[in-house]
Amino acid sequence: MDNINSEVEKILDEAKRLVTGSRQDDYGDFEANFKNISQQWMTLNQDVSPSTACMMMALMKIARVKEENIYKFDSYVDAVAYIAMSGVLRKKEQGNLYDTQAKTNL
Repeated sequence: MDNINSEVEKILDEAKRLVTGSRQDDYGDFEANFKNISQQWMTLNQDVSPSTACMMMALMKIARVKEENIYKFDSYVDAVAYIAMSGVLRKKEQGNLYDTQAKTNL
């Protein structure tokens, strides 16, 4: 069980590092980035929020993982990072970004 937990921690730690570190340095603020992506997708005549754009990126990563025949660490890290960023953006869109009473259903 410790090995499994250790692997989960590796994925989560790397996703956190990417979202708050190197990817932000490379691509800028994730909120601005997903606002831009959502605006580009709206040219398809669909209303897409930044949080939805981020969730769609996570789904793209999940689809890739499903089709890959080998384990790729970064695919899982990216999917987790997109999910986390989507959650932050959704909270902000709903006006409760600073609500610390978030509930989990795990």
